[in-house]
Amino acid sequence: MLDFGSGRDFDQFFLDGYIEIIHGSFTQNKEKVMENSLRLKFLTGEENKEMLNAHYAGALAIGEPFRHNDGLYDFGN
Repeated sequence: MLDFGSGRDFDQFFLDGYIEIIHGSFTQNKEKVMENSLRLKFLTGEENKEMLNAHYAGALAIGEPFRHNDGLYDFGN
């Protein structure tokens, strides 16, 4: 189900930073993910190590389907 009523516009600053986070998750570039997450204020810079690791792990999960090279990604599994 797609709910187009929940869509909204984002400024170019946010879109540029967000695509960098996605690209960083695809390339497994932790520095890129974290730098852009701070820039977009997804992180404050005061998080403990466990929170930073959890944030990066979440970003890697977002990039997982893009790293899959064997045909279509199986979202069911």
